[in-house]
Amino acid sequence: RATVRANRITGSSYHGIRTTGASTIADNVIDSACLSLDDCGGIYVYGAATIGTLISDNLVSNILGNLMGKPAGTTVQSEGIYLDDHANGVTVSGNTVSGAETGILLHNAFGNTVSGNVLYGNRKHQIWLFEDSTALNPSGDLYGNVITDNQLFPLTPTAALGQQSTFAETARFATFDRNRYSCLISARVVSEAWPLGSNAFTFQAWQAATTSAGALRSPDANGSAVN
Repeated sequence: RATVRANRITGSSYHGIRTTGASTIADNVIDSACLSLDDCGGIYVYGAATIGTLISDNLVSNILGNLMGKPAGTTVQSEGIYLDDHANGVTVSGNTVSGAETGILLHNAFGNTVSGNVLYGNRKHQIWLFEDSTALNPSGDLYGNVITDNQLFPLTPTAALGQQSTFAETARFATFDRNRYSCLISARVVSEAWPLGSNAFTFQAWQAATTSAGALRSPDANGSAVN
């Protein structure tokens, strides 16, 4: 239940800011985090007690990560804003994130709102939703999130938005609306993967996406793409 406001944090070995209970993290500058350890965030919150947390108007950049000591074949896990392991009821709004592996990661997180953020030049995805737990929900612990009014601008030919589950399809992860995607580097704006398949979508195909049973999902009905 902390208030962390108007700090400048540079060169941290692990997380730049980490909280557990309902906290406010606002108006901070976090630069060059995750320099020694990996699976790490510029701003990191986790656990079921996070309901009511506000992460707003922070500037997060150069979240590097470190592969030293990790098994061969693994990748860097360095996230700008990281909602982990049953984080719920968190609002992430008005932040700018650049130079992370992923701009904003929701990992087994539910009922969160991600709105009005600028995500620029993050290396893997600008927003990534990843599920590998059924501890709280037999259908999967990543569901019911709301992702609106964000600007997603990759500088590499990877999907701006990535969704991945080790259990089932990803359609229940979140609702999407009024997000703006850059297609200047790649026409593919969204990628999805689950045990029985995968998809890659252009913006138009994303708006027309269906489940494997043919049900229309209508993601980002009021979104837009910059070509």
